[in-house]
Amino acid sequence: PGTTVSVPAPVVAQQSPRAAFLRSYWRLIVLACAVLSYNLILWSDWAQKYRSGVYASNPSLEIAWQLVWLLLAVAATVLNAALDFVLCGLVSSVLYLCFVAACMVELAELTRL
Repeated sequence: PGTTVSVPAPVVAQQSPRAAFLRSYWRLIVLACAVLSYNLILWSDWAQKYRSGVYASNPSLEIAWQLVWLLLAVAATVLNAALDFVLCGLVSSVLYLCFVAACMVELAELTRL
């Protein structure tokens, strides 16, 4: 008695194996990129000073600038990467450990001079 309307099934796009792999590990990829980019900034600054032999007369100012970079890196990663709380804590801890390592190297180099 009534008419039936058939709705076509949605077309499901095929995923490539690479896209499926990246989708399953995207949070770890973001975490690794954040740590890598922070370390590139941190250690390139130290390498530039080491090669030129120019160190700041005020080492606490150098550490303060490195601390500013740390705070920017943590804020950008935690607020913009949509990570879980555990990953936010992990990336913050790893970035802080990189900061401590760089400060130790910087202070060791300054005391050597």
